[in-house]
Amino acid sequence: MLRLLAKKGIIILLCEKPENRINQRYPGAFMLIELLVVIAVIAIFKSNYNRSMELYRCPADRTRVRSVAGVELGMKRTRSYSMNANLGAPQADQPVVFRAGAIREPARLFVFLDEHEIFINDASFTVNPAPADIWSNIPADRHSHGCNFSFADGHVEHWRWKYLKSRMQGSKAESEADLADLRRLQAATLRQKS
Repeated sequence: MLRLLAKKGIIILLCEKPENRINQRYPGAFMLIELLVVIAVIAIFKSNYNRSMELYRCPADRTRVRSVAGVELGMKRTRSYSMNANLGAPQADQPVVFRAGAIREPARLFVFLDEHEIFINDASFTVNPAPADIWSNIPADRHSHGCNFSFADGHVEHWRWKYLKSRMQGSKAESEADLADLRRLQAATLRQKS
């Protein structure tokens, strides 16, 4: 996991749990989206647009940073949000855009969402395209059993889940309600060109 710490004007990048990285071939390598998010955060932080790192962490996320050994380090998590992998983080079988002008339906495409605090591991949130019934990443359900989303046109929405999100990443939808949640999320991603 890429972690950004800011203390007294000094910004530090940490890469935790390299063995869990998506890029197993080069475990120390950062994904493009991780670097882009860090660059954006640093640019915003350094330009005095926003001097608070708290902006990137949901106030309802009470979890603390843990070491690789699982020991709580006493620090609040740096961030709670992840970006749609369709926006610059190529994954298998998923379309990707690198320019805002390439988004055909910006009101339908989610950009950021609350990722589940147990499973947040990188800056990218991957959704397996339909008809897959596997949750690749797990959204948060800490807001009245729901999750907050921002969309490419600038609007935000709160989605209440029909089924609680307490499963393992890469697991199959557990019920019809869970599958309905996954289908809704799949509809908010880029579709394969037909």
